Amino acid sequence: MKSFKVDKNGDLIIENGDLVMIDGKEEIRQSIERILTTNVGEWFLDMEFGLDYQAIQGKGKTKESIKLAITEAIYQEPRIKTVDIKDSEIDINRHLKVYGRATDIEGNVLDLSELGVIKFG
Repeated sequence: MKSFKVDKNGDLIIENGDLVMIDGKEEIRQSIERILTTNVGEWFLDMEFGLDYQAIQGKGKTKESIKLAITEAIYQEPRIKTVDIKDSEIDINRHLKVYGRATDIEGNVLDLSELGVIKFG
């Protein structure tokens, strides 16, 4: 699958006057980033798309419940076969960092730490 490349702010990338296209692991990585930076119910075309921010923010959230919410969100990408999250961090500025890996249906491994720091909320 091919997609337009976007930056961390969601802006389309243009080089030499042309929109930049991506595919393969880079496109899957970007798709996962879009899922994790969208709150469930935020996108009017698919109210179930995204990460449930309520499940990861606030008091009383355990590492396991946060891991489960992130894992469920990543599985929304249909090309992902397995997800193995080792750890995640959310800082005071609501930046999410995920450590682990996902494997796509073709057997390619995606290092989730390559997602970088994701700002949500």
